[in-house]
Amino acid sequence: MPTVRRELRACPLCSLSLSVVSDDRGVTYEYDMTEWARLCRHPDSGSPVACPAMQTIVKSRTRSK
Repeated sequence: MPTVRRELRACPLCSLSLSVVSDDRGVTYEYDMTEWARLCRHPDSGSPVACPAMQTIVKSRTRSK
């Protein structure tokens, strides 16, 4: 059975919650699209994963896997 690790993170700029889910297949990011559209200060980024304010969270998770 694969090991699944879930960590809840928040954007340092808008406080959007982002779940970082790690398993044997890689890393997945989960978030509420309605909340993201309402809170994000960089909606032109297309998703919280590409948001400049979230890059420290995304990059730290990718490196530590």
